[in-house]
This record gives sequence, structure tokens and C-alpha cells, in this order.
Amino acid sequence: MIRSTSSPAVAVANSVVYAPSCDPGTGSRLTDDVGTLLAVNAANGAVLARVPLGHCSSSGATVANGKVYVGTGNMFQFATIPPGTVAALGL
Repeated sequence: MIRSTSSPAVAVANSVVYAPSCDPGTGSRLTDDVGTLLAVNAANGAVLARVPLGHCSSSGATVANGKVYVGTGNMFQFATIPPGTVAALGL
């Protein structure tokens, strides 16, 4: 089962669903900031990859020019985390 405390939009390319998350089980979103980009087989739901993002993602993923783009940042941690970044990952 794939669980997330956020529900950003997903992107699909080449039969792979890319789903960014703010990971559950790592503590409170008020004090922790751990995110993952999941790559999931669109046909059978198998997790193909888990890529650590370093920060939560509450924005959706998008695919363009052979890359997956994901915005990161934690709206609950305004004092300790920079407002956000964009990660670009090759497919």
C-alpha cells in the first residue's frame, strides 16, 4: 500500500505514474519534512522506484522534455524550511 499525508496531482508518462508525497510515519508534518517521488507501473500498481526528495511535496508532478518536475516545500514549516524548490529528475 502507498500512503501519503498529502494528495498532490500525479503525472503519467510511458505507462508510469509519478506521485510526489509527504511521507507518513516519519513524524508530524509540523516538525518533520520528508518527501518521496514514487514511480508506479500504471498497469499493475507495482512500485518501480522511490526517490527521496528531501522535502515534502504538496504540489503535483509534471512531465516535460524527458524530465519529471516536482515542487517541494512544507507549508507548515515556514520558520525552518525555505519556502520551496523545484526538483527536475530524468525519466
